Amino acid sequence: DDDSAEDDYVDDEVPSEQRLLYEMCAWGWKMSARTPIGLENLGNTCYMASALQMFRCVPELLKAICNFEPMQESRSHALSQNLIEAMKLLFMELTERKESVSPLTMVHHLRNYAPQFAEVGMMGPAQQDAEECLSTMLQALIGQFPGKKNKCLIRELFQIGLKKKIQNSDPNIPEESVIKETTMRLPLIIDAKTNTIHDSIQKTFSYEIQKHSTATGVDATYNVSTEITELPPYLFVHFVRFFWRNDTQKKAKICRDVHFPVILDLLPYCSPELKNPIARSLAEQKASYLQSHPIWGDGEVDENERKWAELEQEEIQNEIAEAERLKSALASGRSLNEQNEEDDDQFGYGDEMEDEIPANSTSANTNTNNKTSSQGDRLEGCSSRPLSSIYELRAVLTHQGRFADAGHYIAWIKTGIMERASPRSALQPMWLKFDDEKISLHPEEEVKKTSGGSEGPIAYLCLYGRSRALAEGLNFDDQIR
Repeated sequence: DDDSAEDDYVDDEVPSEQRLLYEMCAWGWKMSARTPIGLENLGNTCYMASALQMFRCVPELLKAICNFEPMQESRSHALSQNLIEAMKLLFMELTERKESVSPLTMVHHLRNYAPQFAEVGMMGPAQQDAEECLSTMLQALIGQFPGKKNKCLIRELFQIGLKKKIQNSDPNIPEESVIKETTMRLPLIIDAKTNTIHDSIQKTFSYEIQKHSTATGVDATYNVSTEITELPPYLFVHFVRFFWRNDTQKKAKICRDVHFPVILDLLPYCSPELKNPIARSLAEQKASYLQSHPIWGDGEVDENERKWAELEQEEIQNEIAEAERLKSALASGRSLNEQNEEDDDQFGYGDEMEDEIPANSTSANTNTNNKTSSQGDRLEGCSSRPLSSIYELRAVLTHQGRFADAGHYIAWIKTGIMERASPRSALQPMWLKFDDEKISLHPEEEVKKTSGGSEGPIAYLCLYGRSRALAEGLNFDDQIR
């Protein structure tokens, strides 16, 4: 059960596979006394290290890798299985070791599976594209893990269904075709008018092309419109920031600032067949929420009044709980302090809270009232959550530098820890920054600054997970906390 899993995690005598499974499912959401460790850079291997750190945000995937057993098949399958086995051993080392881990075996098998990553430049191993590496590793994982309904697990977790309608722009020529396709990540175009992720989606989903018309026999303009027909539990968003420049003969980088929200709603881009069941699901979730939280009315309520109402309701509940504890203490002849200690033991409070503060946090010595950890149902992963078009940001992979063949990749992982900068300030989410073997804790505001427009780290890949939020930018669960 869950309680025994928590006890096992802090026991060094527990088999490494069991400890691996618990840490991989929980490390990002409930920090332990053990500070996470990173991967050594073996010479331009940051692209692989940051991609692997993003995989650690998906409990279902890490559980499958933890239980992976290679099979004897063809050479092509052997290469992918060797890569997965190396991935499993690497994650086990990250669990057992107290210092940074060398990914030498992982690099070796990645280059065997995809020789393009073995390219060598004048100064040593060439820098590679992190998105290409992540896509390559996902491709290796496809077919190795069975899922539900005759579908492999990787496609269940990440596959996006798209429907493209290609229509002749001339209204007098009824020429139209439909193409259905799937992808493991959503590539988004950036141009001079792109300011937000929604601008990029609209640009990617609606554009014009020139092609030969079978109806007229000459080239014609066609309008291409795209709809989402399938939404996965986890969504990789790829900002297409690199393009080939003929004048420099290099892949240049688009540094434009493109805002990406923490809570993202894709409902406007879904097909009617997908939009209708999602709208019903969201309506059911909202009705259930309003029923259990009556302070949220259907009418317009001032935001400050709503927050004060929540605080008042919380104070009332605390007073009721305090009265119940006092009644129990009087009935048993104990003091109120003794009763509180018994309640702490019963519900697992007390010493465990100290383990939830990272050792490398800049405010690790501050009052524990300035910190809180929200583990909750995040341990179960996003695949068990209700159907929704609303996603919550879980990880960001950034690139720093002007060119694709140079620069540096970093992974930013949301921890679930909420921290106060001061006793009077509001709680804000904290993120772990995985800069190869250097790990540090940062507020979410710093992650938002990676949207671009500077020489610093810029978001290249975002990993979103299906959320319980009911609207973009409004996460009711977070507001309650």
